[in-house]
Amino acid sequence: MKREVVGLAIMLLMILPAVGADLIEPGMKVIRVNNYINNLDDFPDYTFIAAAEISPVCGRIEIVSSNEMPGDFYKFCSVSVYAIEKDKFSEPLIGSINQKLQSGDISGPTAEDLEEAKTLFDSIEKKEVIRDYEYYKEIPESNSQEEINNYYTIDLEQVKMEPDRENVEADELGGRGNISPYAYIGIPLIALLIILLLVLRKRKKK
Repeated sequence: MKREVVGLAIMLLMILPAVGADLIEPGMKVIRVNNYINNLDDFPDYTFIAAAEISPVCGRIEIVSSNEMPGDFYKFCSVSVYAIEKDKFSEPLIGSINQKLQSGDISGPTAEDLEEAKTLFDSIEKKEVIRDYEYYKEIPESNSQEEINNYYTIDLEQVKMEPDRENVEADELGGRGNISPYAYIGIPLIALLIILLLVLRKRKKK
């Protein structure tokens, strides 16, 4: 029981800042940012992955299987794209890392699992080619932008910090964008409530 309480306390400390970060300023809205790699086919000998920093909330690795980069990471996560030579790429290893990050009970992955996941990720021979790309953006509600499309041209000898080209799509009717801020606020709060209810229910059974 003591271990569960400690785990819950740690999870609460991690979730509460995330909930605060999700709050949208009055008069602002969230729009989607789509990211594309222009020259992915120029590197047939490489596999590309998108990886968020190793943490209980952000940790996840996705294989970039098309020219569109993954964009469904949690709001405040920092995500980079890495190139891995195909003869050094191991999909089972990526699966093992993701499994470590999704392990544990309702309190999330243990510190040991997080450390093991980080060690495994650091063991991969990789080149960072795009760093901390945007996949959402907060703008004033008065702004007619609906979404942004960013285009990157990869160079294995440098790390891109900004897109090579940006295309902004505007809503002629002046809409609020295609991502509701309430989704960003509500989802973490609901998750937190579920965790608390599960813990209280488990305590009553004992």
